[in-house]
Amino acid sequence: MAATGDAGTAWIWNDRTGRLLHRLASPTPTSMNTAVFNSEGTEVLTAAPDGRASVWNLATKRRIFSVTLPAGATLNSAMFNPERTEVLAASDDGTARVWSIAGAKLHTTFGAPGDGSIVYSTFNRSGTEMLTCEEDGLGTLWSTQLAGPVSAIETIARHRAGVGLTSAQLISFLAA
Repeated sequence: MAATGDAGTAWIWNDRTGRLLHRLASPTPTSMNTAVFNSEGTEVLTAAPDGRASVWNLATKRRIFSVTLPAGATLNSAMFNPERTEVLAASDDGTARVWSIAGAKLHTTFGAPGDGSIVYSTFNRSGTEMLTCEEDGLGTLWSTQLAGPVSAIETIARHRAGVGLTSAQLISFLAA
């Protein structure tokens, strides 16, 4: 189990015993708003409102990945892709960004700055699509398999899913 808090700290507990296993401390004293495990439980991804996303190796307690959004952008949430090779981060500047963990290379940016805060983003189980959810409830599906410029991908995505998703539709997407 993972929890986040103020002063740039995430705590990792054994969910059966309640014993504290790890304390991960960021070099900057900011709160963290996300802490998620990769599918193998060997790494934790943290996201902070100051725009920093970090991946921590639990065996070494060291940060193996760190990126910071452009100045002024608040990071709302972050998620691993199913292969544990990329990070998807949702931001209040209206974008979701995908980085490779190796080398912290920005792959692409979905959305447009100023379109409204993206409060949550996630990959589906196969990693072929992403879902972004805006603060007004608008959900958009994005294909990770389409080739071409980001503007073309955004156009296709907006035509595929440009309405608010119901709870049943969201659950169906996450189960795919």
